[in-house]
Amino acid sequence: MPILKQLKTIFADPDFQIMAVHEITMCPRLLADLTATKSVEVYDPANVGLYMTPGNEVLYRITVNNSGAANAEATDIDLSDTLPDNVRFVSATTTGFTGGAFGSPALPAANTDCVGGACVIRYSGASLPINTTGEIQVRALIK
Repeated sequence: MPILKQLKTIFADPDFQIMAVHEITMCPRLLADLTATKSVEVYDPANVGLYMTPGNEVLYRITVNNSGAANAEATDIDLSDTLPDNVRFVSATTTGFTGGAFGSPALPAANTDCVGGACVIRYSGASLPINTTGEIQVRALIK
């Protein structure tokens, strides 16, 4: 039997096929609801009342919140900031984020002078679940 005749025998003529469509439910698009704030304060772990004067450290905080009104985890978060010229980089840490890493460009070495944009802090690839807060804390010494 020729191939074409075999195919006609296997597959019915489309004129006689029936298709049915039932209800289709579309889910709303899932969205994260992020807010971010940056603050600067004197780093004073002993609580002795230090001022923002040369020789003291400051703590830069970038706080990101994925509000309870969100209906999705925030993914692939990318945060970047450049420290001002009048400080030297000390360290950077994060809390609250899932995954993510500092880099590209890499964190400056401790005691790097931040003149001319030399101290770029970048944290990328992070996730933040619904109704949680993540924070980057950067310590710097006032020159």
